[in-house]
Amino acid sequence: MHIDFVTENTVDMSHFKFVHETPEMGSILELDPVDHRFHVRFSMPMKLYGPDGGGEVVDAVTEVTNWGLGLILARFTDGASLIQAQTPIDDTRCELMLTMVLPRNVSGSDTPTGEQLARFKMACRQVENDMVIWTHRRAGAQAHLVAEEIAPFKTFMKWKRQFYPAPPAVGSQTQRASRSESEVKS
Repeated sequence: MHIDFVTENTVDMSHFKFVHETPEMGSILELDPVDHRFHVRFSMPMKLYGPDGGGEVVDAVTEVTNWGLGLILARFTDGASLIQAQTPIDDTRCELMLTMVLPRNVSGSDTPTGEQLARFKMACRQVENDMVIWTHRRAGAQAHLVAEEIAPFKTFMKWKRQFYPAPPAVGSQTQRASRSESEVKS
């Protein structure tokens, strides 16, 4: 998968309903791109899973910060955090590493509780759901956006351009070099 696919999730509110089983689309509360950092805070209903697989739906606020295209920290209402690192392997693929941090259980034991294991398994399932899309998406394919997503996506696309070289301008050195080569051959 391309590194862009992973980082674009930061502003893709509609995918939560269809990919992550939320009852409805989230809404962005804050969008803050500053230099190499892109911070977004959003609200959405989220199902909390118990050890038996069932769970209640709660209104959750999530804060996600991208540091460049390679590091993401997501902090959830329940005190859990997800740290994601993406390392490009080539122009079309990246390696993804994840760390889940859960609040210490109240007994102080190092053994995870049933709720902690359920939360961890839910996070793994959510990333697996994303992976299905990321690994089948074509580079350069335009996302189909709902109206509420257009402005945040434009903001994100403008922010991420700083991490890519600018395309050569018309009449650039490459074109002049090609012309010079053909002139030399003739």
